[in-house]
Amino acid sequence: MARWPRWLRIAVPVAAALLVAVLALQRLVEQSWLRPRVVAALSGATGRPVEIDAIHVGLLPRPHVVARGLRVGSPPGFGNVDLVTVGALRLDVALRPLIRGRLRVSSLELHSPSLVIADDGHGATNLDFPPPTAGSTGGSAAPTFTGIGKVTIRDGEVTLATVAGEDRTTVPSLRVRHLDVRLAGLVLDQPLATWEAEADLGGATLELADVPGPITATAGTLGLRGGRAEGRFDGRLGEAGAFAGTLLVQDIARPVVTFDLAFPDLDLAALPAVPFASLPLAAPPGPSELLSSGRLRAERLRLPPHEAGKFTADIAVRSDRVEVRSLAFTLYGGAGQGTVTLDQRVVPARLSARLDVAGVDLGALTDAAAATRGALTGTGELHLRLTGALADDVAATLGGSGTFACRNGAFPGIDLGAALLALIREPREVAAAAFKGATPYRELTGDLAIRGRRVASRHIHLDCDLGTVDLSGSLGFDGSLDYRGTAVLERSASGISTVVDAAAIALGQVVHRRIDRVAVPFAVGGTINDMKLRPAGVPSVTTTGRTPLGSAVSRLFNRVRRK
Repeated sequence: MARWPRWLRIAVPVAAALLVAVLALQRLVEQSWLRPRVVAALSGATGRPVEIDAIHVGLLPRPHVVARGLRVGSPPGFGNVDLVTVGALRLDVALRPLIRGRLRVSSLELHSPSLVIADDGHGATNLDFPPPTAGSTGGSAAPTFTGIGKVTIRDGEVTLATVAGEDRTTVPSLRVRHLDVRLAGLVLDQPLATWEAEADLGGATLELADVPGPITATAGTLGLRGGRAEGRFDGRLGEAGAFAGTLLVQDIARPVVTFDLAFPDLDLAALPAVPFASLPLAAPPGPSELLSSGRLRAERLRLPPHEAGKFTADIAVRSDRVEVRSLAFTLYGGAGQGTVTLDQRVVPARLSARLDVAGVDLGALTDAAAATRGALTGTGELHLRLTGALADDVAATLGGSGTFACRNGAFPGIDLGAALLALIREPREVAAAAFKGATPYRELTGDLAIRGRRVASRHIHLDCDLGTVDLSGSLGFDGSLDYRGTAVLERSASGISTVVDAAAIALGQVVHRRIDRVAVPFAVGGTINDMKLRPAGVPSVTTTGRTPLGSAVSRLFNRVRRK
């Protein structure tokens, strides 16, 4: 094997050592000399604090700069909000303008950048750039910056926010992640209205203030021209359903987001759970400001096993509250409307709602759930005012009042007359389900008061063929029942047509009077699925005749009971 010449054996290690030394010197120069000057130049040009973790300069195939860990802060008055953070970037510089003392960036590639556009609540934004600072490069002549030809962003993030209060709290109204964007016309001393951008939204996620969970776009675009941002997209809200939507910001420098989301089928049970107690829902100090507004629509709205249709809600998100100004839907042949307000000026945030529903097919409503199937028919309406707080246990904070009415229906699973007469014959607790049959009614009305996980009523009135029933008591959120009242069973004028008629005739033969009505005090306990009836006093009768029966009737009922 031929041996290397002596000069070559000496030259190779020397050249390698020189190369290492040059690279080390280049790194030293880049980090110790160049990086501080670049930071100073950028800070002077933007009027913002700037930090760079590492920087590298190359000349081939064209002059370029590679930097990692770039952070550009916001001006005073915007708290600790960074205007821009970038994981890595490559900047290619046009050679000819650079020779003439002008810095023209032909292209800029940004990897994992984040842009936060913040409004201070008084019309100024962190995008308002001051004139470049004189002497910012430490006395050395710096090239005149003339702009950027094109910008390519990969996996970017954009946040629109308002900074308010003495502690300069940041309140995001919109955040878009995983963006691939192309921009043009970027000149720092020109207004934002001159910038242009086009973003591919496929795979991007959108987060709106006070909307739980991210919205994932499967397709769509978002454009910026003339200071106006507009987008159209299709996507999914997790397992809750697919949607089509639009997004509009009329003035990107003072962002107010207008949105429209339409769902063919929205499953509320599939929405992500919201840990209300841990959310930073407290409103920042200062005047109320509109952050975003829009409309939510769903052709079909499900909360299994029930569902509604034609749902629309006009929503306004402000810095101190969320308002559902107009809510409308159809429900089993009927219709509902209402409003909802979430007040973030108190802690925990307070919820208030108004709901009015009418024309509901109660048979279809109760048949939708196995637990209530066959319990009630007729047409129903509900008028409710509700308050609460967004704590972890929302149900415990609920309160409110209202009224309800059910008309021209039946209780298909119970013969109420037979059950009440059983209480007369034998004063003990009975299961309502044991008395098979139906109880038609003309009207069932009552008041509602919600408090302490129960729905209480001072007066519930039932008007049916058997007579009338008046109750007071409460229903628990767990389905437990606690009511007391009186049923007045009336004899019909047409003869023996009901179980009450038969009982009244039999009783009248004993006391030698025509029995017109029997008043039965009773109580209701158990649960909705296992209702129990029990006596709550001595029944009384009304007869046709000159002499009231008085104590004789009581003795008769007592004798019947002893038997």
